[in-house]
Amino acid sequence: MVASSTVGDGLRPGEEIGNEDQIETPLPFGPMLAVASIQLCEAFNILMLFPFVYFMVVDFLPPESEQWAGLYAGIIGAMWPFGQFITSALWGDAADRFGRRPTLLLGTLGTSLVAPVFGFSGSILMAALTRLFGGALNGNVAVMKAVIGDITDDSNRARGYSICIVMYGLGSTFGPTLGGFLANSADREIFKNIPFVQSSVFKSYPYLLPCLAQCIVGLISFTIIAVALPETYSAENRSHSRLPSDDVDTGDEMHIELSGDQHHHVQDKRVMRAILVYSLTALAWVIYDETFPLLCASPPDVGGLGLNSSEIGCALAVSGIAAIVFQLVLFPMIEKRYEIPVLFRASGVTAACAFLFLPISGIWISVNAKLSWTLLLIAVCVQISAACACFACILMLVNNSANAQNRGAVNAKGQAMAAFARACGPFLSGMLWSFSVRNSNIPGHQWIPFSVAAAAILSAAVASSKFST
Repeated sequence: MVASSTVGDGLRPGEEIGNEDQIETPLPFGPMLAVASIQLCEAFNILMLFPFVYFMVVDFLPPESEQWAGLYAGIIGAMWPFGQFITSALWGDAADRFGRRPTLLLGTLGTSLVAPVFGFSGSILMAALTRLFGGALNGNVAVMKAVIGDITDDSNRARGYSICIVMYGLGSTFGPTLGGFLANSADREIFKNIPFVQSSVFKSYPYLLPCLAQCIVGLISFTIIAVALPETYSAENRSHSRLPSDDVDTGDEMHIELSGDQHHHVQDKRVMRAILVYSLTALAWVIYDETFPLLCASPPDVGGLGLNSSEIGCALAVSGIAAIVFQLVLFPMIEKRYEIPVLFRASGVTAACAFLFLPISGIWISVNAKLSWTLLLIAVCVQISAACACFACILMLVNNSANAQNRGAVNAKGQAMAAFARACGPFLSGMLWSFSVRNSNIPGHQWIPFSVAAAAILSAAVASSKFST
């Protein structure tokens, strides 16, 4: 089943998104399995290196330069989304011209083969360039969103996006765990009796094994796409995408002039607004995601919680469970009752409140540890639920701002701008937290980065108010 194109500001003419009596169309199993594997693989690609990249950089640097390790680790971490920013539009155009399936197969295979090269890195420059190249080869997220737009309709699109966000959550949990577990494996006691791990190659390249695991995950996803995903984009639509000029009537007194390179729709106010909201949302959460572990690990005398890695992992595990429950159980019910723009704004305001509430837990850590933990878990569960709702809503708004002929390119441009925000976010959050720690004598200094994150998501909520309901 291929859904017809949506029009207007994310709504069909005369459609009521909040109609709870609408019968939900079953999701196609094969395509959704492929989409889920892509999202899981994407989380592995981005996050698996986070537990060991700092130590990898330390190994590359001379002892007198170790104080710069954090900066270089941030640069390496930002290279993947920056590579996506450079090429996302090209991948989206390719998906609209040649089809979703071959584009996804090529992107998945390319990133899978690049992964082991990162494990063989012998310098910071090689590591950064490898990550940049891997990100540039990966336009899968934008194309995957176009696939969801192709195979769903308004009755089941929310559940389709919910499944994807849950899979990303699972990948963001298991990816870093596996990366940290397999890094430097030749020197770890648990692997001492495994000849394969004790080979000279893993002793010379201690971070190769997690990269091989990333490669295997990617090849499994490649196989699932090849077997389970049919082409979801019709040959007729692809022929329209190649026309040098074509006027498509969306049925909502809105005419979009198509051109060969598919960049015309950026001038459409609806598309530009959706991409702006997506970028601000991505920026808000990358600032939060980067600052949260810093708040948890910092000592209480600078406003932190003084938690160790296992305690931070416990908090993240609780938030992961909350995300799964919210996405699979609560969000589909809420989405049927409220229109998407309204739900996004409510979730954005909720997220801003959670961001600003979180540092309160640090104030109580020295007075009442149980109360501090309670406040912390409430904040992380509320923010992760708001995050799930916000991203599901904005993905639908971006998809619905385009028609079938340019859905891949529109999603690619949205993904490119979100990737740019995610590339800038680590630098911004690091500078803000460092500034707050250096000025710990100022009351409320620990709120500085979280206030910026709250301002970003509130700005996105204001921008989304222009969508008609």
